[in-house]
Amino acid sequence: MDVKLKEEIFNTDNKEFLDRYFGSLVNRFTYSNMSNSKTTVILNDNMKAFKYLLGKLSINEGMSKELIKTVANMVNSSNPYISNEYRKIGNVIADTDIPISSPDNIDTELSILLDYYNNQWSTLDAYQREALFNFYFIRIHPYEDGNRRTSRLILNFNLLRQGLSPVIITSELNEAYYKCIKYADVDSLARLFREQSLKENEFIDILYMDYCKEKEEHEDNIHKIK
Repeated sequence: MDVKLKEEIFNTDNKEFLDRYFGSLVNRFTYSNMSNSKTTVILNDNMKAFKYLLGKLSINEGMSKELIKTVANMVNSSNPYISNEYRKIGNVIADTDIPISSPDNIDTELSILLDYYNNQWSTLDAYQREALFNFYFIRIHPYEDGNRRTSRLILNFNLLRQGLSPVIITSELNEAYYKCIKYADVDSLARLFREQSLKENEFIDILYMDYCKEKEEHEDNIHKIK
């Protein structure tokens, strides 16, 4: 069962709440996996990239290299030492033994992945489709840095434009996540995404109830002053 976003919450009349929610989403997305002095800078980069993606939500177009590259460059924008192009070295994901594509094959493999995502996988279950894309993107590992953040921002962008709740992969889930990547267990990765999407849907409900209560109390106070 898909974890559909509620139309009464996610609509243009709720801009104030949506701004608050998306700010919370990027904060949790960033702080769930980082705890160092550069986190604030990284948060600003992530927010810039996510706002760019939000501006694309209503545009009916397939995934593209241009979109992916723009997001990757934004999440790395505060690091002057990271290239804006594909990585030139590396054969495993840092701190793991998980193999990644040869630099010479990145562009070709990314083209193949996008063709599958936009065409051949278009009728799959949404979480299965996103799990496949995420798995292959991480195993291609196109950029010097920021591949994980890029992939997860794009994951949430794709879920949102399909009317589904986003996903936060917390630090506690990283071991399970990378186990799926290492052993090509796409089915388990899809289940993980679905479970986290359900939890996020529940979080949205709570946040929205708190927002409505706060707004009602504020309006009552204004009425009393008058």
